[in-house]
This record gives sequence, C-alpha cells and structure tokens, in this order.
Amino acid sequence: LFKIKGKTGGEKLKLTLRDNSAFDYEPQLVLTPEEPVLSSDWQLVHINVDDSYEELDPSQVVHIGLEFGTSTVRNPANATLYVKDIVIENAND
Repeated sequence: LFKIKGKTGGEKLKLTLRDNSAFDYEPQLVLTPEEPVLSSDWQLVHINVDDSYEELDPSQVVHIGLEFGTSTVRNPANATLYVKDIVIENAND
C-alpha cells in the first residue's frame, strides 16, 4: 500500500518483487497496478501479493522496486515519480 503521483501526470510504472530464493537480481514477479498511468495528484495503490503467485514466496520478499524508466515502461526521459506513506503488512493478520 502506498501513495504515488507523477510530476506532470501520464507517467507509467510497474512494481517488481524478488524473494530470498532468487538466483540473481532479476525480479521474479512484475506487477502492473490497476491504474498504470499516474496523474499529478496523489493516488492510493494497493498491491495484494499472496500465495497465488507461484514464482514468489510472499513471506520471504527481500526486494520491492518501482520500474518507471524509458526502456522498461516507456516513460519520457527525466520522468519523476513521488512516493509516500508506504505500508507493508501481512494480509493474514
């Protein structure tokens, strides 16, 4: 759960995750939020990572990243994202 906005609006992103069984630094799971195009206003993004993803153990996550570059999601050069209020919680609690 986090809040995010783009500097100008129209920016795109993907969320990348890796658990402790990863062989390298490549993400094991890449997720696109329901609203992959940002506005210049704060948006709440909720990502549910549960046991339905075979490639990732949600209890062993060691990396969470945001992809927003020109080669990964085709944002223009110098795209800027702002992120705040990050909350990571166990959905089973």
